Amino acid sequence: MPVIINGIITYYSGSKNNAIGVVVESPAATLGSAFIKLASTQVLTRANYPDLSELISAHTNGQVYELAGQLPTSLTNIVYNGSYHVSIKSGKLYYSATGATWSIVNFNDTVNSYTIVYSSFLGLFLAMRASSATYYTSTDGITWTARTFPETPTVALPAWNGYFFCVPSTASTTLFSLDGLSWISRAIANQTWFHLTYLANVFVLFAASTATYYTCADGITWIARTFPITITPSIVLLSANNGSTLVVLLRENLTYYTTQDGINWTTRYLNSYIAPGAIACNGSSFVIFPINGNNFLLSPTAISWSAYPLPASSSTYYGPAVSAANAFLFLNASYTVYRSVPASATQLAIQELTHPVSGLNYFITVL
Repeated sequence: MPVIINGIITYYSGSKNNAIGVVVESPAATLGSAFIKLASTQVLTRANYPDLSELISAHTNGQVYELAGQLPTSLTNIVYNGSYHVSIKSGKLYYSATGATWSIVNFNDTVNSYTIVYSSFLGLFLAMRASSATYYTSTDGITWTARTFPETPTVALPAWNGYFFCVPSTASTTLFSLDGLSWISRAIANQTWFHLTYLANVFVLFAASTATYYTCADGITWIARTFPITITPSIVLLSANNGSTLVVLLRENLTYYTTQDGINWTTRYLNSYIAPGAIACNGSSFVIFPINGNNFLLSPTAISWSAYPLPASSSTYYGPAVSAANAFLFLNASYTVYRSVPASATQLAIQELTHPVSGLNYFITVL
């Protein structure tokens, strides 16, 4: 499948990165005749070129990406609140409305990086780091207020499940809050906490070096359960959910696990080889980006996955994060920001065709 070049039809021969000739458009039924030259800036859509209907197909949300912007560094924890994408790294606060232009200012703590979680119900960001009782909250992602946990968390694993904030604290306690301000400490078995996620109102907390994990639905009681495998310290867990299905993925591994209740798990395998590096869900689609490689995976069900080409080759990818209008946002090794193009029947999905007379290839794209 060809790379994306400027949302136009372009001839090429040989390498797809070396377009030759002019930008052209042709009615699908009469390929090889009546080619029409277009301005290089003109975008083809079903509305303004109805003769292309046979070539136009709607793409899945998260399938196609456009260049959005540029950052000076990698950001692995980007959180969106409906107005701003926000990240805190090495004492700097990064925020952007669209993912294209980023403002970079000193954070309250001018040294450390923070893990951020957002409650859409409260309209509240919460940022924390490991081994510090000080955390920060913000209603807009720009102005932050320092606050104090009643205990000093040993790890930075905050989560919001729609009802509570949860923060694993010491080896035998967790903190819960309804408002992000007042906290209650709850007892839990003594473990080294490894990964916290959720499904609906159920928190799912994994510990290192054991197959035992814990669930909590009421902010009070943790119940010990058994995962299909032992979570060794060398494993990196990744997770995402769409409200009804939770996916737990092993980084750089084709095996993953799904559950509809946080209790019963199904072991599954990616049907297309990539080395998974990140997973996200926008409510309708799951997307998995690789540690390295040329393709990413997309699925509406988290059962069967389709592979699609990345918009830029890279050895490293950061993200993805859910962005405006349920788009996905990610960075490559050069810290270039890409944003998914929303699915639309009026845009051109990527197609590749061969001219029946000249033998030259040409392609159409959505951008």
